[in-house]
Amino acid sequence: MKAFTLTIVALFFTSTSEAATAWIQHANSDDGKLHATLKCEHAPKPGPFQNCTLNLVDAQQQALAPAHIDIQGGMPAHGHGLPTAPQATATEQAGEYAIKGLKFSMPGEWVLDALIQHKGERRHIRFEFDI
Repeated sequence: MKAFTLTIVALFFTSTSEAATAWIQHANSDDGKLHATLKCEHAPKPGPFQNCTLNLVDAQQQALAPAHIDIQGGMPAHGHGLPTAPQATATEQAGEYAIKGLKFSMPGEWVLDALIQHKGERRHIRFEFDI
């Protein structure tokens, strides 16, 4: 019984600490037909590549897959884009896309845009945040 209790306690602290370090943002498409969740392993900061996923669902909460997603962004106040060209790739989970190559160069106000093509329709989702 002690081993079982110890395992449960260890699992609780592991999942709590992982959840505490994750950075999550939510946004809707301009027309309100899609909802996106941007989840990164850690809060964005200048320098290292970010480890993020984008989850997309439609108005009925159905996973949006397959879709083609272009990732863009930058610092509107500074007039420049991202320092890299991130790519979104579908994972094995329906509606989830891994974002690779995402990096931020400096502190300040950033935007991250997801330009989504699905079944002949185009949608735009914008995330706004400070680093």
